[in-house]
Amino acid sequence: MKEIIPTSEKPIENNQQTDGDQDDEPTFQKTETAKPKKSLPAKKIKTNKQFELLRAFAIASTNDMNLVTIGGVAKIAGIHQNSISICNPFFNEIGLIEKQGKKFKPSKELIDLKDSYQWDPENAGNKIAPIIKKAWFAKTILQKLSMGSFPETEALRLLAEECSATKEYRSQLKMLIDYLIFSGLVERQNNNLILVTSTSKFKENDSGPDTNSGNNGTKDDSSDIGASEYETFQIPIPGKESASIKIPKGLENEDWEMLKEMIDAYISRLKKSTGDIE
Repeated sequence: MKEIIPTSEKPIENNQQTDGDQDDEPTFQKTETAKPKKSLPAKKIKTNKQFELLRAFAIASTNDMNLVTIGGVAKIAGIHQNSISICNPFFNEIGLIEKQGKKFKPSKELIDLKDSYQWDPENAGNKIAPIIKKAWFAKTILQKLSMGSFPETEALRLLAEECSATKEYRSQLKMLIDYLIFSGLVERQNNNLILVTSTSKFKENDSGPDTNSGNNGTKDDSSDIGASEYETFQIPIPGKESASIKIPKGLENEDWEMLKEMIDAYISRLKKSTGDIE
């Protein structure tokens, strides 16, 4: 006689497992990798092309600070609109551009970059340093570099921890370092990162008076270029020579906080090196 299966029970299909089988043979489900907590540069667009794209935003703003469209930027940059769209979340998050509806407003720093590029393309990226140094990735790296240079691999680890990124985002984390270098905040030397200070830049660009220019020994005024951009503070120390600190003018609240942290870090490091800590 044919066995009748009660209607309250359903037959087990061939591709189904009984409760007892589930523990013996685990099922595998496709899981998505968790995305980083912060926006990162577009992986498919090389950083050099991203830098060109930023300049295109400023050029497209014909009267400076005008709103621009993705289509208008695409024509100037020679990049497909889809490629621009995947770059914009990062640009917008760190403040290089501002999304307003379907259009975008380039920052003042991008306008300055565009103008500077005509005369000094090699250092034009320095114009966006005020924006970059406020970004989360700059704060992470610059604070560490205030204690001295360290390997780029260590910088990638710190950035990954800060934004909870897995190894598959390594190339995009490396792009963040490219932005620090492009903006003149950091240098890459022998796989190490080195902090670039405003004072060191000034010294490199200041060649001093030209003694061979036929000016009868008079001082060349060009050696004073940028001198008014700094404030020098003399801090008296009883029984010792005064400490002198040279600080750029126009610092904002976040700049002062970072400066304070860096000075504290330098003092702590110097005390250790001289054996003054008990």
